[in-house]
Amino acid sequence: MDIKQLRYFVAIVEGGSFSAAAKRLRIAQPALSLQIRKIEEDLGINLLLRGPQGVTTTEAGETLLHSARKILSDLSQTEDELRSMGQEPSGIVRIGLPGTISSILAVPLIARIRRKYPRIKLIIAEAMSGFVLEWLEHRRIDLAVLYSDNPAPGYSSKALLREELVMLIPPEAAPDCPTVEDAIGDMPL
Repeated sequence: MDIKQLRYFVAIVEGGSFSAAAKRLRIAQPALSLQIRKIEEDLGINLLLRGPQGVTTTEAGETLLHSARKILSDLSQTEDELRSMGQEPSGIVRIGLPGTISSILAVPLIARIRRKYPRIKLIIAEAMSGFVLEWLEHRRIDLAVLYSDNPAPGYSSKALLREELVMLIPPEAAPDCPTVEDAIGDMPL
C-alpha cells in the first residue's frame, strides 16, 4: 500500500463512488478500481461494499479510512513544514527577564513575536538578574535582559536603555545630604 493508493481510497469514500472520485482525481475509473482491488488483494480483505447507490466502507474499510486520513494529514503537515524551512523562523525561544523588566516588557514582547513570527513559541522565565545570568550561563534560557552592561564571558551584549538614578530628599535635608562621591568613595560604578 502506498500514499497514492491511500489518497485514492479516501477520495472514493468521500465521493461515495468510484466515478465521483475518478472525476475529482482526474484519472480513469478503471485505473482507480484497479488500485483499490490491489489493496484489497494485498490485505486479503474487502474494504468497500459496492452497490448501485455507490460504495460504503466495511469495518476494515472504516479502520483504513481513519488511519489513511491521519497519515495523509501528517504527510501534508510535514511537507508544509519542510517547504517553509528557512523561510520563516520557528521553534522555542526561552528568554530570561528580571521581574521589574518582565512586568513592563513581557506582554508587548509576546504580542509582537506572535504577530511577526507566529511559528516561534516564546517562553519567558522571570527572576532576579543573578539567577537570570546563571540560567543563561547554564543554557537554560537562550536570551536575557539584565541590569549589567558587562556580559558573561563568551556572550555579547547590546544596551537597550540607560536609566538615570536620582535621590529624592525633603528640602530641609538638602544642605546636609552627602553627594554620591561622599557616600561611595572611590568605588567603581
